Amino acid sequence: MGFQETLRERAKDVGLELQQAVLQQAETYFRLLLQWNRKINLTSIRKPEEVITYHFVESFFASLQMTDSPSLWADVGSGAGFPALPIKLLRPRLKLYLIEPHRKKVHFLKEVVRRLGLSEVWAMPVTLQEFQGCLPPPGRFRYITSRGWGRLPDLMGFARQTLEPEGRVVLFLGEKGCQELARLELGGLTLGGKTPLPTRDKGFLVEVRRG
Repeated sequence: MGFQETLRERAKDVGLELQQAVLQQAETYFRLLLQWNRKINLTSIRKPEEVITYHFVESFFASLQMTDSPSLWADVGSGAGFPALPIKLLRPRLKLYLIEPHRKKVHFLKEVVRRLGLSEVWAMPVTLQEFQGCLPPPGRFRYITSRGWGRLPDLMGFARQTLEPEGRVVLFLGEKGCQELARLELGGLTLGGKTPLPTRDKGFLVEVRRG
């Protein structure tokens, strides 16, 4: 099977029916990822089947934790754009800030956004601390997402300062990350659900809520 057929079938396995337009956008993204990954290290996952499963399908699965609304959303440590950009394909009304300090990766993110025709996506070549100093008004986020960004205390501090009252953090974590999060003093945040990723063993979507 080709990319689109494989992605469609694997998305069905996690309860998602992808529209043809989304499949086409995802394939464009996939081709750009393969092309740019030859020049800069965007991802260590390089086999097409694994890119489909661990980048696209897992990201699409995370979209089930989010609603499509004109709210602010921050993705921390965006890297090659996962999970944020695939989620944006399914939640196009969300206004997305991609926070990524490596400028070459930001160039890639901007090219993906341009080629996919995504609106209200801003790729920021800044650290998390720098971003906090230049938050646009109102500076309150409905969602914060992060995958593989290892500084959980800093991330929870950011969430305490910037989540709106009903806001949520959605994290991709392994067992070790879950244990670290459980030990943190969350100070006004509350651990929510822990959903096993259907694509791998010992991987979870973990939710942290305001209040």
